[in-house]
Amino acid sequence: MTMNLYAKFNTIHDFSFNEQAVVDFIIEDPNQFLGMTTEEICEHCYVSKSTIHRLCKKLDVEGVKELKVLVTMSMIDRVAHQSVHNFNQPFVQSDSNFDVIANLRSLYEQTVILTSSSIEMDKLDKMILAINKAASIDIYVNSTYEPMAHLFRNQMMDIGKMVHVFSDGHEQFASAHSSNDTHVAIVITYDGSLDFSYDLITMLKRNRTDVILISSMQSHGVSHMGTYNLYLTSKEDEKMLSPFSSKLSLMYVLDMIYGQYFKLNYDQNYQFVLKKRQKYQNFFAKKT
Repeated sequence: MTMNLYAKFNTIHDFSFNEQAVVDFIIEDPNQFLGMTTEEICEHCYVSKSTIHRLCKKLDVEGVKELKVLVTMSMIDRVAHQSVHNFNQPFVQSDSNFDVIANLRSLYEQTVILTSSSIEMDKLDKMILAINKAASIDIYVNSTYEPMAHLFRNQMMDIGKMVHVFSDGHEQFASAHSSNDTHVAIVITYDGSLDFSYDLITMLKRNRTDVILISSMQSHGVSHMGTYNLYLTSKEDEKMLSPFSSKLSLMYVLDMIYGQYFKLNYDQNYQFVLKKRQKYQNFFAKKT
């Protein structure tokens, strides 16, 4: 499984003029694209076959045939995304109680679909192995997304994996400065606006720390700087009522990391959780 094609278009920012013409054609009329030969696509977009080949290479597909398969698969996902029109304001004052409930449900459903379709499975295994090898996981996050980071920390520590959460700028700098190749860093910044995020990631990578960057698909100051890049839904801006979508998207991404890590040693981790839970219950039973 690879990233949804429409999601991938949003993460690549160095298409040439001619490559962008083909991308725009796919987005605007995918059905017509699917029905054309390579020669017809070239004629329609006024590009050469070499442009098509370069585009396929950037998209990590072997040729037009595989590209058409991805277009077809991505169209199915795309249809499911189109019922929420405003992620910034999923409800308005005139909406009924039912409208608010239904609109938020639809927003959440689409958020999970969009987030899951952006995960590059071929890179996921390497990321999870890096987490497994690390002595410590350090999370760098701002206050908006800090609660989700703490929930993830608690989950991971429940199965014996050390995780630290840093939201204060001074603590983030001190941690990054002393980090090394035995640590893995998770940097969470929706639009690259985490305080000194560029300098933070640069420092971590200079200290040979693998960086898992969790951010929006939109181009921003730290786009693609991570050793591994995971993406949040990118439908919100400064006009939003609340980060409904991005908070859920982050929770989904962190739960996905936890689930993938857990299944590396499923039986061992499951027994660890059960034993810890029993010790916890016994401990507080003695207090009563």
